[in-house]
Amino acid sequence: MDIRWAKRIDSAYEIANAGIQGFDAVEASLSALMELDETGLAVYRTMLKESRLSCEVIDSILPAEVRVTERGFNIYSWTEYLRLAIARASMLGCKTLVWGDGDARILPIEGETSILKEHFNQFLFMLCDIAERHGIRVCVEPLGPRRTNFLNSLPEVAEAIDSIGKPNLAIALGSADIAEIGIQDEELSQYGKLIIHARLEKRRNQAGCAESGLAFESIDCLPFLASLKKIAFHGTISLPGFSDGDMLRRCREAWNA
Repeated sequence: MDIRWAKRIDSAYEIANAGIQGFDAVEASLSALMELDETGLAVYRTMLKESRLSCEVIDSILPAEVRVTERGFNIYSWTEYLRLAIARASMLGCKTLVWGDGDARILPIEGETSILKEHFNQFLFMLCDIAERHGIRVCVEPLGPRRTNFLNSLPEVAEAIDSIGKPNLAIALGSADIAEIGIQDEELSQYGKLIIHARLEKRRNQAGCAESGLAFESIDCLPFLASLKKIAFHGTISLPGFSDGDMLRRCREAWNA
């Protein structure tokens, strides 16, 4: 199975270190890229080229304060932002956008929500339409109830994908959310063809660890990788920003075991 390993980063100055540690790619933040001027974007491209890494996966599609399911959210006011943002992503070699921001899709506890869900679908359709022009796929993650109250399971995400009907819309999985939701291997197999990206994460409510061995244990690597192997997953697996070369080596060994 063809697997590429990425490291999640916050700035261009982390790219060189990721290359030295042995990663194949980096996973950047789209909202962070949109804060850069042309000089900052050029630095990103130069660092990627010098490190011989790709930036094939990008997450954090919208600024952190944006709520797509909030009453009054204007879909079309974000069209130009997304056009520019996705053009920048494509310039850096992006092939997959991951939308795993739970705050962006929290539904109100009270009142009718069907219209808000429809607005979410319309926004996602627009996002996929713009990304499709650049040959980019868009992934939605099923998230645990600690992060959002909307699209909390694989069937719900798959139903949304079917409803929206865009061919470049798929699923990403995060190890912490899979554990929190309690998704079993049988369910993963049912939707395996839609799953194109995976992310190893710290367990919920666990502090970061500076020592590599402890950090490796904190991401609960083995069960998640075993589940991915059972569905013949192939694509990119991203590791947290605190990962180092030893953690990458141990993840690779676990995958190849």
